[in-house]
Amino acid sequence: MLFGKKKKTNTQSAQPQKPVLNIPVPQKTVDPAELKPVRTFEEDMAEAIAKRDKEAENKRAEEDMGMIKTTPELPEPSTQTPKSTSKASSISDKAEGTEKIDVSTSQETEKNIPKSPVETTNVPKTPPKKEEVPTNKDPRTKIQKQLEDISNQKKIVHEEMKILDVQLHETEGAVERFTKEKKSINLQLAPIKEQEELVESSIVEIEKHEAATSSMEERHSFEKQRWDLEDGRKKLESQKWELSKEVEKIEDSIHKSEATHTEIQIKKNNSIEQLQSLDKQEDRIHLEFELSEISQKKQALELQWIKFSNKQKEEESLLDTTMKEEFSIEKQKKIVEGKEHAAESSQEERGFEEERQDIESKRRGLEEKRWKLEETLSKTKTIVEKLKPEYQDALGEEERLNKTLEVLDTK
Repeated sequence: MLFGKKKKTNTQSAQPQKPVLNIPVPQKTVDPAELKPVRTFEEDMAEAIAKRDKEAENKRAEEDMGMIKTTPELPEPSTQTPKSTSKASSISDKAEGTEKIDVSTSQETEKNIPKSPVETTNVPKTPPKKEEVPTNKDPRTKIQKQLEDISNQKKIVHEEMKILDVQLHETEGAVERFTKEKKSINLQLAPIKEQEELVESSIVEIEKHEAATSSMEERHSFEKQRWDLEDGRKKLESQKWELSKEVEKIEDSIHKSEATHTEIQIKKNNSIEQLQSLDKQEDRIHLEFELSEISQKKQALELQWIKFSNKQKEEESLLDTTMKEEFSIEKQKKIVEGKEHAAESSQEERGFEEERQDIESKRRGLEEKRWKLEETLSKTKTIVEKLKPEYQDALGEEERLNKTLEVLDTK
């Protein structure tokens, strides 16, 4: 018996009891981690179902009002027609329009012209061939093309940086070479300046003696000495000027080389920033592609959850109906058994026994049906429960990728 041992009671006083259905009720256990403000599977499912129902309701309302034409809901992102093709199509449309006008005007002028039998025969026109527009529905191909473009740009930047590194090395070498030349000339200038200082001090002493003497001969002698010193001073100054000019030229070359070095370094820094930007674009493409994959996975899990949740409800409803039928047939069996015990003749008892056997056969069929339903329902529940952690994993991966994108944007 399904509901325990059968009690022998009087069939007339037995009152029907309400069925106690042993339907497993899913109990939700509260995990402390769930108390945190984290998106849950049930919330996302409810939101997705409500959103789809609302969109379907709006669509039906618009269709009833005649607002929607037979057009796809969302355009395929990767099936865009190239600009050249669209321009060509517009030009061809214009050309077709002008041809139609010419034909109509020519028909009006040719109304009164007699036509030959050959002209009056209907010749089937071949329809113009439609230009086939290449479509690419695979997003991986588009992403691969973007990554190839970025890779080519990075190769160009790397080649430019190699040239800039060579130029930086050359300018650094030039500055070092000019600095050595300047140092060498300064070493040549040092003794000349020392001699010049000695000559200048000698001239000062002679001028003192020249001013202090009262003898004409001594004055003339001092003046001749001063002349000789001034001639020597003049030669030293000429040598100093030549070397100083060379130093000035070298210093100008050093300044120009340093300015060139700075410009090249700025270009290299710009190239480094460009490489970093290309790396960020590359990382963003990978992350966005992974996010789109996760989004598709979430959508597939949502659809599966809706499908198997509805299947679970249908199976639970069918199981409930089957168990009610089983309960009803058990009541019938009890009634027949009561009549069987109260039968007054063997013929009457045999009739009730046959009826009980038929009821038992039906009961067995219902029990076998219940077994299958319980087994199927158990499998369905297992699938539904398995979808929850998979969806939570997808949510966690999506959150991780979004955080990585946020960090990438702050760089």
